[in-house]
Amino acid sequence: MSSEYCICPPKLRSLASNGPTRVKHSSPVSHRKAVESIARYFGKELGYYQNMFHAASKPSDREFVPYEAYLFHDEAYNLKWENKKTEVVCLGACCFYKHYEGWSLHWVWFHPYFRKQGFLSRAWPEFRQRYGEFRLEEPLSLAMEQFVAKHSMA
Repeated sequence: MSSEYCICPPKLRSLASNGPTRVKHSSPVSHRKAVESIARYFGKELGYYQNMFHAASKPSDREFVPYEAYLFHDEAYNLKWENKKTEVVCLGACCFYKHYEGWSLHWVWFHPYFRKQGFLSRAWPEFRQRYGEFRLEEPLSLAMEQFVAKHSMA
C-alpha cells in the first residue's frame, strides 16, 4: 500500500515534558519537522493543497509570520526490550500565528486513534491564558465546532 494512505506519527527520541511541547522557530529542527509532518496530514484530510507549516521558515524570511506550535505526544514502549521507553510518539499538533490583531489558532490535527481523548481539552486553559482572546481560523471541522461549543471562547 502506498504511504500516501498511511498515517505514521512522527517519533522523537525525547521531549522535555509530558504535556504538549511548545515549538518555535528556534526549537530543534526535529521538533519543527514533526509539526510539519502533522500539518501535512491535516492538509490531506481537509483537502488543502499547501502545507500549513514549514519547518525551515525563519524570521529573516520575507513571508515569515511569528508562530508557536505545540506537539502533543506520549511515550512509546519497545516491548522487545522489556517495556523499555524508547521513543516519544507525536499524536497531534496545533499551530498559533501572530498577526497585527493578535494570535489565531490556524489548525489542530490529531491522529484518528487519539481524537476525543482530552489532549486538547487539557491544554485549552493554558492556551487561553497564554494567547488571550485568540481567533480560530475557518473553516472549522465538525469536531472542532463541537469542541468550541463545549469550551466556550468567552
